[in-house]
Amino acid sequence: MSRAFDGSKESWTSYSERLDFYFKANKITAAESQKAVFITVIGPRTYGLLKSLLQPKTPQDSTVTLDKMKDVLQKHFDPKPSPIVQRFKFHTRVRKQDETVATYVAELRVIGEHCDFQDSLDAMIRDRLVCGINSIRIQRRLLQEPDLDYDKAFQIAQAMELAAHDVSDLPGSKSQHQTPTPVHNLQHKKELSHRQSKVECYRCGGDHYATKCKFIEADCRLCGKKGHLARVCRSRKEKPQQQRNHPKAKTGYPPQPQQNNRQHPTHNLDHKSHPLLMGDSDQEDYPLFTLPSAGKPIVVSVSVNKVDLSMELDTGASLSIMSKDTYSSLSSTLPPISPSHVILTTYTGEKIKPVGAIDVDVRYQSQTATLPLVIVPGNGPTLLGRNWLEVIRLDWSL
Repeated sequence: MSRAFDGSKESWTSYSERLDFYFKANKITAAESQKAVFITVIGPRTYGLLKSLLQPKTPQDSTVTLDKMKDVLQKHFDPKPSPIVQRFKFHTRVRKQDETVATYVAELRVIGEHCDFQDSLDAMIRDRLVCGINSIRIQRRLLQEPDLDYDKAFQIAQAMELAAHDVSDLPGSKSQHQTPTPVHNLQHKKELSHRQSKVECYRCGGDHYATKCKFIEADCRLCGKKGHLARVCRSRKEKPQQQRNHPKAKTGYPPQPQQNNRQHPTHNLDHKSHPLLMGDSDQEDYPLFTLPSAGKPIVVSVSVNKVDLSMELDTGASLSIMSKDTYSSLSSTLPPISPSHVILTTYTGEKIKPVGAIDVDVRYQSQTATLPLVIVPGNGPTLLGRNWLEVIRLDWSL
């Protein structure tokens, strides 16, 4: 072992352990011989540091043993971390989007080395694997397993990960021959088909797209808003009927629509001049929430400002939304809320003004983007809307 210690290539702990094996391999057992070899191989830079750390003594002093020199350098290069800090890191470590199960478990073992878990380390890694696997499909499978130990948890998680990867590589798989279907087509196929067959401008009623309409700056004589004519004003056509069919809500949440297919509260966007809504004015008629109460929501795990967040997929939502309560719980990692001109209108005609909006750094698997997020009052679920889906392509194989 002739290579001097280089802290940029390995830790002092690793170097010291390899030096012990060098002594055994070469049958160097005498204490003075081990000390002499140690001083010789560590290199001039480390030796100079050692002399400084031993002051007022020197390496030549008979009272300075090999263990003493190794301990001094150990405390300098690799001081023992706080078990509390390491346990905090351990219990908050979540598998990253592009991280394999094996790599995730290996990282947990590295962090757990200084957590003082002792004989319970495997059990703690098992629990963290279940909680931080960042895959609902694998997590549910692990939770269904009776008498789950570490070995079984690791085998199941790794097998499901490899199976998903192998299926995507099979000849004839959809992922090889098809591009993912745009999410908004899943629930609005009929609406899109109708819109493609006939284009009707909501600003004037003409046969062209709203973005090309010459009345884009016109003022409505009926409601006073800019962007459409009185003959197509929805406040004349829709609001009286809404008020007859639905009593005004007494709470902060809109009442349920009186329909056979029960739905969650519906909000429509009243587009104003706001960066979040630029270029989206032709989607003004789309509801913000259209989740059937009988169906289970599709949950997507994304990283928002380096915090793993579960969002409910809502292809009927023009914008992605987070409740004020959720924002408050994550405020230390999110930017301050900025004012927003977005106005939400319930089906009863009530206006709901959001708290504001923020721009966040979003990561999904290998995709990254900076996207807007509207903050609304209350404590509802965080929704992944169409404005994010235009940028992020979801992986439906997970």
